[in-house]
Amino acid sequence: MSFSFRIKVCGVTSEEVARVALDAGADHLGLVLCPSLRRVTLERASRLVRAVPASWVGVFADAPLEEMARVARELGLAAVQLHGRESPEQCLAVRERTGVPVWKAIPADGGREGAYEAAVDALLLDPGPGGSGRTLDWDVVGARFPRSRRVVPLSSRVA
Repeated sequence: MSFSFRIKVCGVTSEEVARVALDAGADHLGLVLCPSLRRVTLERASRLVRAVPASWVGVFADAPLEEMARVARELGLAAVQLHGRESPEQCLAVRERTGVPVWKAIPADGGREGAYEAAVDALLLDPGPGGSGRTLDWDVVGARFPRSRRVVPLSSRVA
């Protein structure tokens, strides 16, 4: 069996970090647009996107649909990543309104993936609250999702 990996470096706050991540082989760069220590303003995000051409992903949590659509359009986002309490129906609405793929973070220990299968383009397994630094239990991930191409392990660090 062959595997293909896509790497997203999230929490990008500077042009230097963006360029280093791309030089190291990152496929996507993440802009945190929700409450977080690494949150960037829309003005800062716009400067980063203009300065560093890349596949940019906007990270939102429980944001209004129209705000996400406006930001996705203004920044030319390649995808929207949702980290809040968004329902499958809300995820579908985000995809329809933004016109870009939607990635949804769900708890790694959850069982909520079935409800989101048709509503999102990828599921991200989150080992804890965003930025927690917790590492996924890779054996559990492999057992739960042995052949899935839609489930993407998400971890702040790899042990």
